[in-house]
Amino acid sequence: MFQSVFEGFESFLFVPNTTSRSGVHIHDSIDSKRTMIVVIIALLPAMLFGMYNVGYQHYLSIGELASTSFWSIFFFGFLAVLPKIVVAYVVGLGIEFTAAQIRHHEIQEGFLVSGMLIPMIVPVDTPLWMIAVATAFAVIFAKEVFGGTGMNIFNSVFVDCTASKDVADLYQTFFEHNISVVAANKIAASSSYANYKRLKQTARAKGVKYLFETNVGAGLPIINTINNLTGSGDKILCIEAVLSGTLNYVFNVLSDKVTLSRAVQMARDAGYSEPDPRIDLCGKDVIRKLVILAREAGYEIETSDVEAVPFIPEELMKGTADDFMRQLPELDAEFEKRRSELAAQGKRWRYVAKLDNGHASVGLQAVDARHPFYNLEGSNNIILLTTERYREYPMHIEGYGAGADVTAAGVFADIMSIANI
Repeated sequence: MFQSVFEGFESFLFVPNTTSRSGVHIHDSIDSKRTMIVVIIALLPAMLFGMYNVGYQHYLSIGELASTSFWSIFFFGFLAVLPKIVVAYVVGLGIEFTAAQIRHHEIQEGFLVSGMLIPMIVPVDTPLWMIAVATAFAVIFAKEVFGGTGMNIFNSVFVDCTASKDVADLYQTFFEHNISVVAANKIAASSSYANYKRLKQTARAKGVKYLFETNVGAGLPIINTINNLTGSGDKILCIEAVLSGTLNYVFNVLSDKVTLSRAVQMARDAGYSEPDPRIDLCGKDVIRKLVILAREAGYEIETSDVEAVPFIPEELMKGTADDFMRQLPELDAEFEKRRSELAAQGKRWRYVAKLDNGHASVGLQAVDARHPFYNLEGSNNIILLTTERYREYPMHIEGYGAGADVTAAGVFADIMSIANI
């Protein structure tokens, strides 16, 4: 029944096996409880001296300082300050314990410090009722409503630039605590549709934002554009896109002088690919991006629903990344033959993600010079949106689809859109 209170006392002077199971802060066992205890220890000398000073000033004012012992001076001040400390702790901790119990939160130990600071800063003759009112006001409004153990209503934002599933699993908790999330991490948005829908619904119910523009196309305004189209009543009929800067780079540099294995190594050396290039070459990252776009366009789709046509044999995907790079030259001759045949027809390879009336697929596609994807340079991304409004001439978005600077700019833009609510 009193789990929060019990946990607060049980863990007061030792580190439990689990810390920060929920809430805003992620940290190790050196949590706020330990930090606050250190602060209290640091404050004790100041508080004890303050008690002595109260007695000193009293006996000095009545002219009896010379005849009064040190302990008499100290105990006078101690007895004058102690009721104020008791009132501050009883009122403040009572409110915090009650709030934590109602919300099923952990007790935040910050008031262990506040309960000492309040009596130290008020005049010694301040009435106890006034200290009680001031303490209640400080805890209820400054902590429970606007921060601390409260709901953090002033646009608190958690920014996730990791690729960690463990961090993505925390989004639901953040939303439940009225905290917006800006994510470059695409794991949550491409997880099961049920989880994706739950995150979106919770964020909406709590009045916070879940923004992940950089999940697809780095800083390109792709997801935002889809949201604006669907939000204004348009319907996305078809999405065609090149969403892998790595694969686009590889197929752009392929030539009679640059083999497939060499092109992959170049992408690896340039930092375009993952350290393990199989992550890019298997198309898994593109599948995730297409699923995110499809969901934002209003389609209920899972990653398993995407039809993927691999262009690298499955047996080469086994083993380590170094094993893969050693075996990759075995495909060079076959790829060069197919590339030269395409070149003779005036065509190039592009790794295309496509959503057509709910059917999703990714794979290699040969495009000619009339296709918008033909002249896509470097590691750029491109997306064509065919909608009920843009049916004859699809909307065309193109630009840098990878890179730390443009991704950082996209994340910052999402943060600023929350700040300007």
